Amino acid sequence: MMKTNFLKITLVASLFLAAMSCSNDDDVTGGDDGGGTEGIIEGDITEDLFLETGNYILRGAVKVHENATLTIEKGSTITVTAEDQAAGINLLMVLQGGKLIAEGTASEPIVFTSENQNAEGGSGDWGGITLHGRAPFNGPADSLSEAGQEPYGGNDAADSSGSLKYVRVEYAGQASSDGEFEFNAFSFFACGSGTVVEYCEAFEGADDGFEFYGGTVHASNLSMVGMEDDSIDWDEGYTGSLTNVVIYQYDNVGDYAFELASRSGEFNATPRANVLVKDVTVRASNRGGKAAFDLKQGTAGNFDNIVVSNAESIIFLNDQLDQVNDGTLVFTNANFEYSTNLVVNNVDGTDVSGTLVSQNPVASGADASAFAGWSRYSEIDGTGANTGVIEGTITGEVFIPAGNYTLKGAVYVEDGATLTIEKGTTITVTAEDQLAGVNLLMVLQGGKLIAEGTADAPIVFTSENKNAEGGAGDWGGITLHGRAPFNGPADSLSEAGQQPYGGNNPSDSSGSLKYVRVEYAGQASSDGEFEFNAFSFFACGSGTIVENCEAFEGADDGFEFYGGTVEATNLSMVGMEDDSIDWDEGYAGTLTNIVIHQYDNVGDYAFELASRSGEFNASPRANAVVKDVTVRGSNRTGKAAFDLKQGTAGHFDNIVVTNVETVIFLNDQLDQVNDGSLVFTNANFDYTTTEVVNNVDGSVLISSFITNNASATGADTSAFDGWSHYAEL
Repeated sequence: MMKTNFLKITLVASLFLAAMSCSNDDDVTGGDDGGGTEGIIEGDITEDLFLETGNYILRGAVKVHENATLTIEKGSTITVTAEDQAAGINLLMVLQGGKLIAEGTASEPIVFTSENQNAEGGSGDWGGITLHGRAPFNGPADSLSEAGQEPYGGNDAADSSGSLKYVRVEYAGQASSDGEFEFNAFSFFACGSGTVVEYCEAFEGADDGFEFYGGTVHASNLSMVGMEDDSIDWDEGYTGSLTNVVIYQYDNVGDYAFELASRSGEFNATPRANVLVKDVTVRASNRGGKAAFDLKQGTAGNFDNIVVSNAESIIFLNDQLDQVNDGTLVFTNANFEYSTNLVVNNVDGTDVSGTLVSQNPVASGADASAFAGWSRYSEIDGTGANTGVIEGTITGEVFIPAGNYTLKGAVYVEDGATLTIEKGTTITVTAEDQLAGVNLLMVLQGGKLIAEGTADAPIVFTSENKNAEGGAGDWGGITLHGRAPFNGPADSLSEAGQQPYGGNNPSDSSGSLKYVRVEYAGQASSDGEFEFNAFSFFACGSGTIVENCEAFEGADDGFEFYGGTVEATNLSMVGMEDDSIDWDEGYAGTLTNIVIHQYDNVGDYAFELASRSGEFNASPRANAVVKDVTVRGSNRTGKAAFDLKQGTAGHFDNIVVTNVETVIFLNDQLDQVNDGSLVFTNANFDYTTTEVVNNVDGSVLISSFITNNASATGADTSAFDGWSHYAEL
């Protein structure tokens, strides 16, 4: 699976490196400079050890032995360095009879994290927290834990391995030394009900968030965000309870929200896994072939007040139906939103949904207020309430969950990097940042922008000022650079950004834009020589997807295509102050289902179309197919709907134009008119003065240049309903 990273939002990492450590005799020494205690935690902890509030490094496999207690004070941050990550496995492990007391608060949580913040993708950065207890489980008495090869299990259901409160584990999932598995964020091996687990979060781990290997521990107020495997996993006869749980999976990332078993190969082993799960909200990944719940290997469970959204399927049932039929596996007060299946019965295919699930459309799920202030989930909160900053250079795989973000400065997506923005996201340029300089999003050759909204949840780029001051726009829009052919010099640099573009790959991809709205672009360049378009495509190939996109009230062009072969459909432009669509430098793609609404006496041309300035016959010649278009022009004196020049060709079909003085200006040469490579068919033009102004020689043009059809319908405007400003006109 491709690794994705949640965008690191205005995070300043402060890592204190000090020459002191937690040694085998449990001695921590050193001073406090006023910025918090500094130290290295490493080795074996064999006696009670107290770590006061501070910033620590976790190095290697740290083990809390029997009869020892490691206490970590609230507000502490424990980090695995990049150097230690490269050196081997780093984790915190509590053995049977040992205890971890890590009790943070909502205002001062305890955070386990990594210096790399999983920037490299793949497996996680460190091994998380693992506790071994003496509670019952259904495996052999001499079992050793997968994580650590340590003994676990016993007969003490009330056993305690310590207390975890307000603890956040980030970027776990480091691979084992033999590469056979990855460590979870939190692992509980036969931990008893005396173990306290409250207000804990697993964030962006490469394996599971919380896994319970038997035991009886009761956990409440658990959060999981962006796990790459399962969010919660239980097996080996776990019989505790899980209450008030939130799970947020990124789109197409992760396996199951819950992967639940009793025992592999022994489905009726005793004790049977049978857990009370109550008050849960799952925002699933909508990943094909996955479900919110994977129930297997004889597990039972009572699930009550469960809300699931954004799932293809809710439940997979596997291995046996005994627990469904006897009522020990049941969902009550279920509020499920899914696109394909409620229950997939992989046992015998019969419909058991009525027995297994009792729906309640007003079920409320988790109380999200429990996660306010201390968790990463509270930055998302399932509603897109994030207020982070997107800035700098993106060099890896970066994923931005739905939320409200600020775009600051020139953000570059470099070669080999992908920026993925989740549907429903709003990205704003503030008034302060607008004054400070140019703000834009620029994808360089070999980079990708994946911004796929929906009609119900478009992705919106906008500005705080909303162009209230007039003049140049508020920000620099979106610019993509590709490797498709164009007709300029090989060493050309883009006007927007002075970056290379062009090549020999007509199918090159710079990403995918769906249901994206760009508002109030057109900010002037730092030298004042030009203004940025809303959308700029420099030699982008046909592998670049552009569908259902809108440019709204920009000070320059809406969409400009500098060569390339990109095919775009369902484009909207409203209130552009320059041209709505501009192409040049040999653009040879297609544009279908286009709506353009110019304000009265505002803007230049609906279409300003050229092949190459000064080299009208440069190869490749601009020659695009434009089909199903509705233009409401500006009726501005001296302007036209189409300005055709500098050798462009093009086939325009089913074109409706209203509210214009002139429909077409022809400039520079008539060769493409005369050879039939520049032509309008099914044209329905309403104008006040002139259909065509021939600025080349004033002659009467061949009749085949325009074939009128008063019944031509233009664009299908229903494609813009619900997500565009055009639909509001």
